Amino acid sequence: MKTNFRHLLLAIFMIFAACEQDELIVPEQQPEQSKQQLVNPDFPMLQYSSRDAFYAALESGVESTRSTTSNSFISLLDEIPVSLRSASNDDEEMSYYELNGYDELVPNKDFAKLLNPNGEIMVNDTIYLINRNGTYYFPKEKEEEFRNIYAMDSIGTEVSEDLYELADNIYRFDTFKELKDLIEIDLDSLDFETNEVETRSSNNEPNYASFPSYKADRHTWLGKLRQGLFGNDKWYSVEIKNISKKRKVRGRLYAYHYAFYSEAGITGQVKKKNWIGWSKEPAQEIRVGWRPVVLTVKIPELARIQRPVIQQPVLTNVLAEPFPHKTARVEWVHVLLPTDLLTDQQVNQYTQQAIQMAFSHVRSKHNSVTEVKCKNIVMAGPSTIYHVMPDDFIIAYNAKEINRVCLLIPNQAHNFICGPSG
Repeated sequence: MKTNFRHLLLAIFMIFAACEQDELIVPEQQPEQSKQQLVNPDFPMLQYSSRDAFYAALESGVESTRSTTSNSFISLLDEIPVSLRSASNDDEEMSYYELNGYDELVPNKDFAKLLNPNGEIMVNDTIYLINRNGTYYFPKEKEEEFRNIYAMDSIGTEVSEDLYELADNIYRFDTFKELKDLIEIDLDSLDFETNEVETRSSNNEPNYASFPSYKADRHTWLGKLRQGLFGNDKWYSVEIKNISKKRKVRGRLYAYHYAFYSEAGITGQVKKKNWIGWSKEPAQEIRVGWRPVVLTVKIPELARIQRPVIQQPVLTNVLAEPFPHKTARVEWVHVLLPTDLLTDQQVNQYTQQAIQMAFSHVRSKHNSVTEVKCKNIVMAGPSTIYHVMPDDFIIAYNAKEINRVCLLIPNQAHNFICGPSG
C-alpha cells in the first residue's frame, strides 16, 4: 500500500462510445437553473420525523418511512411527463434529475429519489432545498416567507464560513462552493486501436498506466468532510483516435455537506449534447481508478463521551464476502484507535495494522485464505474518524454512469466507535 495519503489522484477513465458522425462538442458548464424551476410549490415533499428516520430510508433504499401531504409524490428521479417536454423532443425520455442538473449536485441516487423535483425534503419540521446555490434550510412555517425572499435575494448575507442568512432563521449553506471554478482539460493524444475501441473484441486490456492522472486536492491536509475534501471538480474531454465524434467525459471525486447530511463518493459518466444542453449517454465501458484516499470527519461530542479508553487498536467489525478463493474481499474494517493520527506515517502504520487484524480475523474462520483485499478501512480515534480507501477502481459495462458512495454520517460512526458488538 502506498504511503502518500495526503494527495488524492484521479486516474483518467476510459469511455468506449458507439461510432457515428457528429459535430465536435466543446465542454461547457451547464447554465444556472432558473428560479422558476427551483421554487415550484406544486410538488409535495417527503417528511421525516427525525434524522434517524431519514437515515433509515436512505440506507434501506426505499421510501417506506415517508409521510407526505399528498399521495401523488413525484421523485426527482421520475421521468418528465410528455406534456412538459420540448415540443420537438416529445419522444426523448428525460428525468427531472438530468434536466435540472441534479446528477451533478446529488450523485447518490438513493438520496436523490427521496427529493422532489425542486430538490426538497423535510426532516424534523425543517425544510431543506438543494440547488446549484447550495442547501437552503428553514422551519416549515417559514416556507412562504422563504419563497417570497428567494425571488428577491437567493444569496443572502454571509454570517460564517460558507453559511449565509436570507432572513431570520432562513439560511443557505454553500454546499457546491467547489463547483464554481471548473477545470477543463482536453486529452487528444490517447493511443487506442480503433477496432478494439469500436468492438471490444480484443481480449487485451488497454495500457491504463499510460493514462494521465491529476491531483484532485489542493489542501495541505484534507480537512473536514464539509470543507470540500477533493478541491476543484475536473472535467475531461477525451478524443478517441480515428473516431470523429466527441463526448464530454467526466471523472470526479466529491465531498458534499447538505447541512443535515454529508457524503463523499466517486463518479464517472459520459455526456452528449442535446436539447437540454448535456445529458448522459450509454458507453460500452466506464472505468474510474484512484490512489489511496483518506477522508476525515470529527466525531460528535456525545459519541466521544461514550467511547472506551484503550491502549492498543481494537478490531470492532469485519464485513467480508464469502471466501471461495484464497483472496478474501473485505468490504469494511472497523478499528478503534487509542489516539488521533497526525501524520501520513501514522495513517499508513495503523492502516497496515488494521489490514493485518482483518486478515487474522478472516483466517481464524477460513484457514484457506492467504490474502485479504480491503475496500474500506474505517479507524476511529478519540475525536476523529479516518476512512481509508486503498488503490482500487470501479468499472461498468453498457452503462451511462458509474458511482460509488461512501456515507460518513454520525449514527453510522456511533455504531462502531463505542466498542465491539456481540
